[in-house]
Amino acid sequence: MSKPVLKKRRKLEHNAIISEAESNSSTILQDVCICLTGLTASRKTEFHNLVKILGGSYRRDLVTQKTTHLIAEKPEGEKYIQAKKCSHIEIVTPKWLSMCAKQQQRVSEVQFRLIGGNKDADKKTSQPIQHDVGPSSLEIQVNQLLYKSKIPPNPLFSNLCFYLVGFPDTDLTNGNGLPSKKKNENSPLIPVLKRNLGTLIRRCTGTIFWEPNRNISHVIVNEECDIKTRNDVSNFCRYHPNNPMAISPEWIIECLQKKHLVLASDFPPRRKVTTLNVKKKASQTPVRNNVKHQIFSRLFFQILHPQENHISSANVSFKADKIEKMIEAHGGQILSREGIRVLQKGSSNMSTSNKIKHDERKCFLVHLSGPFHLEKIVQEDALLLHISQHDICKIIPVNAIWLQTCEASKTEIDPFQHEALFVPQSLPFRRLKNGIKLKVAVTGFMGAQRLALRFTLEAIGADYTENMGKDNTHLICKGATGPKFLKAVEWGLHVVTEDWLYHIVRFGHETDCERSYSLVETEDAGNSQETTVLSSQDY
Repeated sequence: MSKPVLKKRRKLEHNAIISEAESNSSTILQDVCICLTGLTASRKTEFHNLVKILGGSYRRDLVTQKTTHLIAEKPEGEKYIQAKKCSHIEIVTPKWLSMCAKQQQRVSEVQFRLIGGNKDADKKTSQPIQHDVGPSSLEIQVNQLLYKSKIPPNPLFSNLCFYLVGFPDTDLTNGNGLPSKKKNENSPLIPVLKRNLGTLIRRCTGTIFWEPNRNISHVIVNEECDIKTRNDVSNFCRYHPNNPMAISPEWIIECLQKKHLVLASDFPPRRKVTTLNVKKKASQTPVRNNVKHQIFSRLFFQILHPQENHISSANVSFKADKIEKMIEAHGGQILSREGIRVLQKGSSNMSTSNKIKHDERKCFLVHLSGPFHLEKIVQEDALLLHISQHDICKIIPVNAIWLQTCEASKTEIDPFQHEALFVPQSLPFRRLKNGIKLKVAVTGFMGAQRLALRFTLEAIGADYTENMGKDNTHLICKGATGPKFLKAVEWGLHVVTEDWLYHIVRFGHETDCERSYSLVETEDAGNSQETTVLSSQDY
C-alpha cells in the first residue's frame, strides 16, 4: 500500500474515532496526562484533541511528576530516555489512545507498550504500572474472551495449578455471612469475575484449588485485596516448596490473547487505586480538587523589595504581593521575629542526632529587581543579620525565576544546580529595548532547566515557542545536534547556546550579540512570511 493511500486511510480512521468519541463525551482518561514524541505536528494536534475529548490532559514538555503516559512510535529520543527513568510513566504507542476511544473505556496498556531493542535498558517497560483502569474493565475483558472470542478448549494451562486470593469473601457465604462448606465456582453466590476467570482457566485445562496445597504453581491475586493479604501471599510464595508465582488476573488475559504463555514476572499483583466521590451538600464545605503541593513547607523566605533608585523600566521587576502569595500557597513562611524564635529554639535544643535537620534549615532571599549584593543586604536587614551572626540557618539568595520553576516542577530545586538562572547576580535583569522582537525556541534541555529558560525569556519580554517555525528568530541549543538544530540552520535562524541568554539578561540585547555564542556560522535569519512549524519531537 502506497504512503499517500496509507496516510489517507489513517486520517479517515482517526476522524471516525474522533466523531465517535465526541458523540460519547466522557471522563475515560480523567486522570491521564500524556506527552507526545516522534510524531508530526498534525498528528500531535489530532491526538491532543482526542485526549481532551476523552477527559484527559496533555503537556508539551515531559514534566515527569505529572505525566502518566508518553506516546511514541519509536524507542528513541530524549523524552523516551527520560521517561524510562520514571517508573510511573507508561510508554505506549498511539494505538493505545485509538483503542481507548474505540472501546469507550481505558484499556490496559500491556498490549501497547513500546519496547526497545536493548532489554536491559527497557526493564522499566516490562513492569506493569499501577493504574486504576476502572472497576469493570477487567470483567469486560474476561467476558469478551469467554463469550465473544469464545476461547475453544485447549491445553494452554495444562500442568498449571492456580489458587485465587483476595476475591470478596461473600463468594463463600451461605447468605447469612457464615462460611459455606460448598466451594463450587458454579454457585450463584460467586462473583461473575471469579466464576468466569475459573471457567477460562479450566477451559484451557488448568486446575483451580480452593485450599492451599503443595501443587500450586500460580497465585492469582485480586486488586481488591488489602496490604496484609498481599504480604501473606508474598510469604506464602517465598516459603512454599513449589515456589509459586504471584500474578494479577491480567496474566491470564494476556496468555489467552497471545495464545501462548507470557512471562509471569511481567504481571505482578497490582493494587487498585480508588477515588472517593463526595456528594456536595449545601451545608458542606466545598471539596478542593486541586490541592497545591506544599513544596516550601518549613522553609522561610525574605522578600527583598527593590530600592527606589533601582526601579527602572529597563530592568525586569516582579511584584512582591504575587511572590508572597505564591510562597504562602505552597507552605512557605515569610521571615519574622517569631519565625526566628522558632528556629533558635530548635537550634539551642539541637542534639547530635538532629544535626542534619539543623543543617537543612534554610531561609531564601527572594530578589525582585535591581543589582544584588548579598553582604550589603544582610548588614542592612536586622533579621538577616541576626540569623547570620548566630548561624541559625542557611541564607540562600534566589530570584523569582527559581520560585516559578519550583512551582511548575512541584518540587524544591537546588538553585545552585543552574546558578546563572536561579541565583541573583550583581547586575540586574535587563528587559528588551522597545522595538526588539525576539521569538525563541529551545532544544536539548529537560526538566527544571528548560522551564527556567522559558520563564527567563518571558520575563525579559521575548516570545517563547514550544514549536519552531520560520518566523522564529532564535534557537537556543544544548548541542549542535537534533532535528530542530538542522532546520534552524536551514532556515537561517540564530542558533546559539544558553550563554547568549545569560549575556542579554545582564547586558541587554545588542546588535550582532549572537556572534560570540553561535553554534554555527549563519547568515541573518530569513524574513519569509510563510511559516512551517517543526514539531518539538524528542526535545
